[in-house]
Amino acid sequence: MIAAAFGRVSLVSPLANLAAVPLLPPVMLFGTATAVVGAASRPAAWPLAMAAYACATSLRRTVE
Repeated sequence: MIAAAFGRVSLVSPLANLAAVPLLPPVMLFGTATAVVGAASRPAAWPLAMAAYACATSLRRTVE
């Protein structure tokens, strides 16, 4: 589909996806946990938010 739309295919994108996909579940897990715990107590959610931030940062660096 990409090749038909753009006339070329990236050889790097499958490798980038293999590196990025394992980082998505921790981002979602820590983000959800932050929202749930943060609804009850903001200070208690801080460590979870920092873990979500660290995972999201590593995902962003992998993608870039």
